Order: sequence, then structure tokens, then C-alpha cells
Amino acid sequence: MSSKSVLVFGAGGHAKVAVDVLLSAGHHVVACLDLLPGEPVLGVPVLDEAIELDRLIDSGHSHAFVAIGDNAVRQRQSARARKLGLTLVNAVSPRAYVAPSVTLGSGILIVHGAVVNACSELGDDVIINTAASVDHDNIIGAGVHIGPGSHLAGSVTVGNGAFVGAGSVVIPGIIIGPGAAIGAGSVVVRDVVPHHRSWGSPARDMGSVATNGD
Repeated sequence: MSSKSVLVFGAGGHAKVAVDVLLSAGHHVVACLDLLPGEPVLGVPVLDEAIELDRLIDSGHSHAFVAIGDNAVRQRQSARARKLGLTLVNAVSPRAYVAPSVTLGSGILIVHGAVVNACSELGDDVIINTAASVDHDNIIGAGVHIGPGSHLAGSVTVGNGAFVGAGSVVIPGIIIGPGAAIGAGSVVVRDVVPHHRSWGSPARDMGSVATNGD
């Protein structure tokens, strides 16, 4: 993978992880762009997006990464960045394993210790967080977040914008619907209804995401 100069959207905790991965992969992170300037992120300056973004684009910067953990916000910002003509890079840790047969979209973060096995497909703006594993023939939709230490067995499908909480286990062949949320430490043994919460061991349907306050 060739080194690129990258603008990062976001300057919070998730941005620290993304910047660390980008740097470890050999990229140059020009700046983190946020609503307000603040303390540097791992030595990278944090600039006011409203003031600096147009200037940076006009000066020739064309690659970016959206480092926002919230799925819906990340997808909105990613769509905006693409509309501005920015190319969203993938941030893939050199300490992760991604099988050569895996299909990757753009704007993807794959963190240290993660594994993505043969013939899986990852859509745009996906997060495969620290030490998570995605086994063979998974289909991971756009804007999905697979939390730290989660493990998806073979032939799992995760719909657009879904969230799988830290330390969860999903058995083979399960379908997690778009916008669904799996609670941390859950064991998913049955399909999950779109836009519903599910958690426990075994995981149980806890109602719609909207009903529970989001």
C-alpha cells in the first residue's frame, strides 16, 4: 500500500485509534479536522474544519479518513467528504490480517490484531475494531461497527449501519439486520430484526432501537 497524505475528520478517542493505525501503516496524517481546534492527537494538529477544510483541499490534499465511531454520523460525514471530491482511504493496521480474497470498500478501519478471513466482503466506512475477527464468507454492510474482541463465525451477514458490541460472538449463518445493535458480550444464535436491539447469552430481542431512546 502506497503512503498517502491524509486529512482525518474527528479528534476524539476513536480518532486516536484511527490516527495510530494510519501512522503505523506509513501514511502521513496532515491534520485532524473538528468543530473546534484542540490539543493535538498523537502529535497531529487539530484544526477548525469550518475554517481550514477548503484551504487544505485547495492546496492539493485529496485523501481523507473519517474517524468517527458513531455509525450514522460517520456515514453522513463520509458522504459529505466524498461529495467534496475527497478520496476516502482505508486504514488497515499492519498488525491485522486481511485475506487476499477479501473485498474492501473505502473508508474502512481495521485495527491492530483484527482478522478478516477468506472471501468476506466489507462495505464502505466499516470498522473492524481491536482484535475482532470476521471469518470466511461474511458480508459486512456499509457503516457497520464490529466492536473490540467480537467474533463472527462463517457466512454471517451484517446489514448496513449495524453495531456489534465488544466481546460478542455470532454463530455461523446469522443475519443481523440493518441498523441493529448487539449488546456487549452477547452470544447471537438467531437472526436479529433490523433496527432492533439484542443482547444476552443467548441474545434476546429487546425491542426497537428507537423505542429504547436513540
